[in-house]
Amino acid sequence: MSTSVLDIPEKRLFRPAEVAKLLDVHVQTVYRWCDNGKMDFLRIGDRTMRIERECIIKIIRFSDEVENSS
Repeated sequence: MSTSVLDIPEKRLFRPAEVAKLLDVHVQTVYRWCDNGKMDFLRIGDRTMRIERECIIKIIRFSDEVENSS
């Protein structure tokens, strides 16, 4: 993953499409991670979800650990 924690904008909540762009994955991957419990999210209304900045940071750090351990 080429995204650094420093590349994440200083805001608290992100739309799934923003997260997909930051992590360089398809937006459906973000939805799947949310559905499978791999990514925490907040439900806002019936069809709207947001992902907290801290969750994105955790995923980036985990990915960096995996890459550095191999």
